[in-house]
Amino acid sequence: MFAHALMRRAADIEAMWRRSAFGSRESADVDELRRRIGIVDVGRYRGIERFPFSEIKEDCSGWHLGPVAEREDPEPVARLRLQSLLGPDGHDVSWPRAWLSSLEGLLEVRDCLVAPGEFEIVSLGVPPEMPGHLLGFDVGYAGGGNFSILCDAALWPTWHPPDTDALDRLAAFVAQLNEHLLFPSAELAREYLAWYATQAWAEQPPEDFRIIAVGEVRAPRQAT
Repeated sequence: MFAHALMRRAADIEAMWRRSAFGSRESADVDELRRRIGIVDVGRYRGIERFPFSEIKEDCSGWHLGPVAEREDPEPVARLRLQSLLGPDGHDVSWPRAWLSSLEGLLEVRDCLVAPGEFEIVSLGVPPEMPGHLLGFDVGYAGGGNFSILCDAALWPTWHPPDTDALDRLAAFVAQLNEHLLFPSAELAREYLAWYATQAWAEQPPEDFRIIAVGEVRAPRQAT
């Protein structure tokens, strides 16, 4: 599988998390977790769990502590364009879908956005397919769901925060992440997945997760 996606910037996600009900409640514990494992600047993260622009309007799933009021979609034109381009693309992956095979199509979606500056285009591949301008490797669902077992354990722990006795090993993996808070090699990402699969606190089943190569896309400027 090789595709492209419009990802939000991690610094913006951190601000959203801090403002959320969940983030406000958990901030002290998460700050201590990050300190213990050596996460200093979450804004450097350029992996897959960055609320990519998808076929549905998502409101930070998991960060609400009660019912969520329905809001008007801020990007209806771009959403419709993405939905029309997706068609059957990626129906074998988790929902909602956000990965589009065609870069040209994703550029069309970007050009329809009201706020294109909130997103960056990345290329994504499941090895042996590799994007150009490689940023590093994440581990999670490929093509939909947009869930990273690195992110959920170390950056914005929402569904499966790590147990205290796992923090030393998790910190050892974090120490090997690159400047984008991604694994520098597919081999190290596989080692992390193998360890994660043994943890009682972790998301299951581990066979659903893939090593995902993330690349920077130096796309043309937005149409005017």
